[in-house]
Amino acid sequence: MSPSAASARVNPALGATQELLEFGFRRGVAYNLFKLNPHGPAAEHFVLNPLAQPGTLGAPAQVGNAAVLPFVCGGSVLYPRIGDAAMHVHRPFPVALWPAFNARFNQMAGSGCHPLMAPPDTNIRPFPNAISNWWMTNTPDAPSALSTGNPLLSVADPETSVPPPAVASYGPLWSFARAAKYSDPKPAGGYLPFATSDWAKLYPATPAAPQAKAGYPASGTPFLLPAFLTAPVGNTAVAQRRLLHIALLACPVPPGSDVLVQVRGIGRFFMTAPASNGTLSAEFAGMVPEGTLGGPAELVR
Repeated sequence: MSPSAASARVNPALGATQELLEFGFRRGVAYNLFKLNPHGPAAEHFVLNPLAQPGTLGAPAQVGNAAVLPFVCGGSVLYPRIGDAAMHVHRPFPVALWPAFNARFNQMAGSGCHPLMAPPDTNIRPFPNAISNWWMTNTPDAPSALSTGNPLLSVADPETSVPPPAVASYGPLWSFARAAKYSDPKPAGGYLPFATSDWAKLYPATPAAPQAKAGYPASGTPFLLPAFLTAPVGNTAVAQRRLLHIALLACPVPPGSDVLVQVRGIGRFFMTAPASNGTLSAEFAGMVPEGTLGGPAELVR
């Protein structure tokens, strides 16, 4: 979305306070990751070769559906780190593999995943929903912000928009992460969050800006609280399986179905709802250092 690891977004209504952008993404906003392109009107999406060593262009079979499926189910790759190496990516992301993301919601049928290797999250409640304690005064049109225009961006991305987007087009806000205040250098304790009272300044809309209900938690976000939880039944769950760690590529990616491209960083994206054909809704939750992404250790006998 942007080459800058951390930059300031100017929201005129906030005055001197600026919002943090990380490689162009806003924390607390859900994006359709299958429908973005900062360099044109057509969606661009890729699959990272999970088998080829960094810096090498792997064999076609390594990015075939059969090879990639287990890694989409489990959310991993076979190599220990990416570092500064260029990575083999294949375009587009295989359309047949979107059901594999939904094992995280305990939707195993048709996913191609096994619950022992790809368990559900401890909270499988989709956002938005019709449950009485839904935390926004409006019901969003979709589980992610509407993507539109040329370049293809979400309605939350332009700094100014006349007229402002429809309130329901923002999707759910702050399911897992709050918007953060920009500061340079980054504070030792992390970027400070905004309050829900800032929503009208952060997300101008028609006929009125989205609002959080009084039941929105005073600190933190809803996903981690019992009041907003639906536990899976029948399969052992693992916490935060709905967090996707997505390689953010240096754009524009060179033409071709299989190319080498630099990875700028690893973004955390929280799946707000199950995926569907052409839709992978995930809220941006900040960047994560690559060295912290080791998976759980298991002893197998």
